[in-house]
Amino acid sequence: MTLAATLRLNFKFIISLMTAAFLTACQSSSRDPAAVLNKESLVEYYNLKADLGHVSDQISENKKDSSEKNNLILKKDKITEDVNQKYPALAAEMTTDVPVMVSIPFNKSWRRHHDELIIHELDSYVLSAGSIKKKMFLSTDTTQNLYLQLTHFIYSWKSLKENPQWIPSVENDQAFLNAELICSHDAIIHDSPRKIKAPAGKQTSFKWFDKKLNGQRAFIEIKDHNTTCDLKFSIEGQPEKYGIQLIPESQELARIGSPHLQSEICYLPSTQNLGKIQQFFLDADLKYTTCPVRVEKYQTLEESEEGINAKIRILTGKSLTREFLRSSDPFAPLDLSQAPKLDAILISYLVFRADFGGSVIMQALRHHAKQGTLIRIALSDVITLGKDRQMLLDFQSEFPNVKLLFYKYRPQGKGFKDWLSSFHRTNHIKLFLTYSKSEPLANQVILGGRNIHDGFVFDQPSANYIYPTLIDYSADGDETWARWEDFETLFTSSSLVKAIMGQFFSVLHADYATIHFRNFTENIQVDQPLSEEYLKLKDQEVLIRSMVSVPFKDDHRLEKLFIQMIDSAEQVIKVSTPYFNLTAGLLKAFQRAAERGVEVQLITRLDLEGDTADLVLSDVNKKSINKIYKKIKVYEYTTKGKILHSKLFLIDHKFVMMGSVNLNLRSFIHDIENATLVYGPEFNKKIDQLYETYKSESKLLTEKQKTSFWKGILIKIIGTAL
Repeated sequence: MTLAATLRLNFKFIISLMTAAFLTACQSSSRDPAAVLNKESLVEYYNLKADLGHVSDQISENKKDSSEKNNLILKKDKITEDVNQKYPALAAEMTTDVPVMVSIPFNKSWRRHHDELIIHELDSYVLSAGSIKKKMFLSTDTTQNLYLQLTHFIYSWKSLKENPQWIPSVENDQAFLNAELICSHDAIIHDSPRKIKAPAGKQTSFKWFDKKLNGQRAFIEIKDHNTTCDLKFSIEGQPEKYGIQLIPESQELARIGSPHLQSEICYLPSTQNLGKIQQFFLDADLKYTTCPVRVEKYQTLEESEEGINAKIRILTGKSLTREFLRSSDPFAPLDLSQAPKLDAILISYLVFRADFGGSVIMQALRHHAKQGTLIRIALSDVITLGKDRQMLLDFQSEFPNVKLLFYKYRPQGKGFKDWLSSFHRTNHIKLFLTYSKSEPLANQVILGGRNIHDGFVFDQPSANYIYPTLIDYSADGDETWARWEDFETLFTSSSLVKAIMGQFFSVLHADYATIHFRNFTENIQVDQPLSEEYLKLKDQEVLIRSMVSVPFKDDHRLEKLFIQMIDSAEQVIKVSTPYFNLTAGLLKAFQRAAERGVEVQLITRLDLEGDTADLVLSDVNKKSINKIYKKIKVYEYTTKGKILHSKLFLIDHKFVMMGSVNLNLRSFIHDIENATLVYGPEFNKKIDQLYETYKSESKLLTEKQKTSFWKGILIKIIGTAL
């Protein structure tokens, strides 16, 4: 070998080492990759994309052909031009053959936010030596203004406690609290139709009526991010005083790295030479989907009792014993001696029931709340029962670091159908996440289809009726009993937990008026082909991307993602879903798959007894089955007394889609959902074994299903709500 050739070889070797070191730095939590890249340009690009999304939403909301709309269109065109100019340079700046995530800050004031102060008792708000001891943290960051809705049920609340210390229930629509507000900056009290100015530093008085008895819609409007307020109140004619301090949550969230002020740029290499499912998984056009994260530790939770045990284990460090689970005593003390030090807990479900399982989880949560852990619980208001609300509101009242978020869809002024949506649109995101700065192995997230509900744990309801505060599933109780067969996975990964935290807060911090939310991850395609080594995974390794969907605000991205996923299949598709009501686009995608020779299997349920809408849901499933059963293999899950609730999508022995998404119109049109894209042949193999278990308890449907004429009429009336 000549000297020149040797030098060239050594030079290439040095360059390759430098490149490897650079990419390692880009993917390491110990070094910010923005220190290598042009961080300022990335922030500018992300802000432009966020502006583009916001303006596009404003245009879609503006139904009138007005000068304002024309101005918005011109603004959109200008932003689009700026984005298109910056994109090539940013793409050329990165040289990588593996996905690279760059975390960047986001602190742009763009949205209007809505918080709600809900007071159902007074004991927690008693002044101490004349001073306020209770606090509430307000989400003022990135806001142009914040609206705090003031809601109390002091007079109307029918407590489940034996000896409530607050005022008894009365039937008086004029029942009110005398309220006083003092803020550090100017504020406005909205007491429809009045607006009461509250100048900085001056006490402003108003009457605060019981929401249930009076229907008052009272708001405090705050514009300055740094505003703090003291809200004091009292009962007419009684000397006792109560109060709460309203303060920005910036400092509170800063303790966990301010996930609400984060975003990410994801550089994705070219996948042109890969299979279609790999191309789909690494597609740069997957909006509202995080950058791929490599996860080396996970546990599948096939068994029902493992679902609750996993949640208790990540909160306490120990599993529940079989004796504990069989005791039916939700208030038996937990062993907290090995509980991890957690900085944050994020929980989101359709329901969080005040039953055996919910009460046990609440006991563990109370331990962490006492330690100062930041806790956020997102639920759906329309399906939360009175006893659930009592348990959750008691929890929030006791701890200022706990915040409940009862999702309630607000009609956007689009007519009767939109108004009707407020009675059934739900938060359907399902996750149970813990974050710890000091204990990396405590950074865990449970994803899947289960709710916090005894029906996902036990074959028969516990004896909850002996506890007046618990949901009674007996014949004349609070809710009918249903047994749900489902699946979850517990992932342990600091990177995944941080990504999902940021994504979750981007949805929570949507614009109050329009429900528009920013895209947490912006993808940039680079020219280099993906390294073949990247997709060679160890047995316990998976690659994960997390997707969130607000379908009526994100241009139905979830439906487009599922259609693209189905179109990527080359060999086999296996699906399980409790609810089967396809959109026209999904029906065509399944038909295309069958026509090109893909083996398509579907497991669903016809007997939905115990479901909230079991009157018509069986016929809804049958109607969709009748459209497709000649093209694909449809199996009916027949295990008596169980409703198959797992939402699984397996493709080509390599890929799994799991999460909260049902194959029905609700998920693709109405509900807020989360989906987890998992690439990993070994993971697929493990889930396939579960799928085959479901199939062994199912029968192949080979004939058209009979449906009821009158139920068909009812289904047409209800429409896309099913």
